[in-house]
Amino acid sequence: VKAVWQNNQWERFRGKIRLKCPLKLKHISADGRWHMIEAKGIEQSRKKGLNAWMRQNNLADILQIKAISPLSHKVFHLYLAHQMSQWVVSSLNPYFDKVMQGMVAAILIGNKDNVATSTIKLMQTTGTLHVLAVSGMHVAILFSLLSFGLKGLKKHRLGIGIYYLLCLSVLWLYCFMTGASASVLRATVMCTLVIIAEALNRKGQGINTLLATAVLMIISNPFTIFEIGFQLSFTAVLGILMVFPKLQSSYTHHKGIKKWLLDSLNMSISAQYLSVEIAWFYFLQYPVYSVFANLIIVPLYSVLLIALLICIPLIYFESIVVCIAKAITWI
Repeated sequence: VKAVWQNNQWERFRGKIRLKCPLKLKHISADGRWHMIEAKGIEQSRKKGLNAWMRQNNLADILQIKAISPLSHKVFHLYLAHQMSQWVVSSLNPYFDKVMQGMVAAILIGNKDNVATSTIKLMQTTGTLHVLAVSGMHVAILFSLLSFGLKGLKKHRLGIGIYYLLCLSVLWLYCFMTGASASVLRATVMCTLVIIAEALNRKGQGINTLLATAVLMIISNPFTIFEIGFQLSFTAVLGILMVFPKLQSSYTHHKGIKKWLLDSLNMSISAQYLSVEIAWFYFLQYPVYSVFANLIIVPLYSVLLIALLICIPLIYFESIVVCIAKAITWI
């Protein structure tokens, strides 16, 4: 919030306010525009029990929206990110039916508005709904694709700088396109530190990079430490860095599909080793079979995400995109 209308004039305001939006009002589009909002306060009796939570989240107040009016003024980087995300989704939509269009938007940018309610409930029950929320896995896959696709630039002296610039630009643009959630921001900052380390010929260590990322995010916004996404994201990655190498060392003699299955199972176990307590604390439930459900869902989902990301630079090669879209729909 930048200003508040009171005493018949605009008064400067600095802080955050949580808004409760009735279903009858149009959803506020995250398109980078400022909005003028007419709102009223909630009952003091309801607010009293939320005071501690509001302090943790650096909130000045909680208001009920009465009316919304978008303004012409825009925040450039958020507006650009929104326009890019809209272009990507609208460019891919003609290649999919209505059901798949909702899934494509959810997989690429985390927009679940057009995903069937039955699908969401089923994924909640099986503990696999996280794949429809843009997370660090998206950023890791995107970074891997960029590293593979642009590695030819690293062979030339001038190309190295272009490689680093393209990687950083695409990663941060994608971060803002998807709303810069805690997990996406964490992965983007980690990838940025890895790129900087590589540019300086320094060898990075996973845990050091993770902790440096946490410090930078907390310095930027100390209240982010109270966010569920921040806690789950960092504990999941820390579990993978601490536990997965030890589990992997116990079956070094296995090769091929057997090794891949064991890696997938142990990766899932490692990610939940430290995060399961937080999930229990906040959600009061935890589907134990999600470990095994993720063995099927996550690899298939990764294939779909890679295919969709490949479609974006090939969007003007219609015959190729049609073939990839048919394969995605079949999966």
